Amino acid sequence: MAANERVGGNVPSSEMKPFRDCVADCGILDIAATGALYTWNNKQQPEERIYSRLDMVLVNKDWCDHLQDLYAHFLPEGMYVHTPCIVSSNKQVQVKRCFKYFNIWGGSKDFISTLRSTWQSKVVGTPMFKLVKKLKMLKPALRQLNREKFSDIEHAADVKQKQIEDLQGQLGRDPSDMQKRAAESEATAQLKELAAARDSFLAQKAKHKWVQDGDSNSAFFHGLLKQRKHGNKVFRIEDTHGRAWDTPDQIQDAFLDYYKGLLGSSQAIGKIHRRIIEQGPKCSPEDCVALMRPISGKEVKDALFSIPDIKSPGPDGFTSKFFKDAWGEVWEK
Repeated sequence: MAANERVGGNVPSSEMKPFRDCVADCGILDIAATGALYTWNNKQQPEERIYSRLDMVLVNKDWCDHLQDLYAHFLPEGMYVHTPCIVSSNKQVQVKRCFKYFNIWGGSKDFISTLRSTWQSKVVGTPMFKLVKKLKMLKPALRQLNREKFSDIEHAADVKQKQIEDLQGQLGRDPSDMQKRAAESEATAQLKELAAARDSFLAQKAKHKWVQDGDSNSAFFHGLLKQRKHGNKVFRIEDTHGRAWDTPDQIQDAFLDYYKGLLGSSQAIGKIHRRIIEQGPKCSPEDCVALMRPISGKEVKDALFSIPDIKSPGPDGFTSKFFKDAWGEVWEK
């Protein structure tokens, strides 16, 4: 499927394209997989060995809809050239969904008023504390805005499309009906807004920059959303001792143990010798002055506005697009 799924030998991209096109045309997707990455090798001498990911489990939209907790696990190939594959189920525990700012919210007529109602609240503390506190206070208000305006944006666009088709059918029978003409024009304008909001919402969820107008209604596009959500789950993991774990609690403990190990244990740090530091590269006096120079508001704004809107949010769930949408309200307030 891709050049990075092969080690050794060369396969022209033109030879992979027909299969990729076939998969896209059929609307099938590769489910989450664990275990061996390369599922085939030619068993030749070490210097002539070729590894490739030839085996995968491809499923259609119905599979994604009804069997979301299944994943493929590829075992070592042993004496065979292909790796055996086991399709397993791992029921995930439902956890509270984290807050995430959706870019479509900034286009709502009520966004600024919702923002102001929270941002004008009096909070006492350091500037960073006030910022973090207000962002936390803003989350319930934005969730409420989402429920009122965007809770079912895809369905709303479909309903509006059907309304337009009905009006156009009536106008086809009686083109002189001015009331129907006005209603059709108004519904068309509303559909454009809904369609733009829907496409923005789905593109952000899929995190695909190549999403174009019209892609969002295809079964393949919705399959991509499910594949991304499915791929973000961890079904199986090996700890630092090579032991495999597949229950949610075991997976969580394996992650915690690994990162605790990275942090290390507390140790006394020896004296830092200035003579050794002097031997390495150092900042010049001019560089030191530049590093201590106050950062201007223009530099902050330029850096923030250079971040693409579709980039992942920070730990608090707010994307760069939020600060762009709210810049006039939150800057220096």
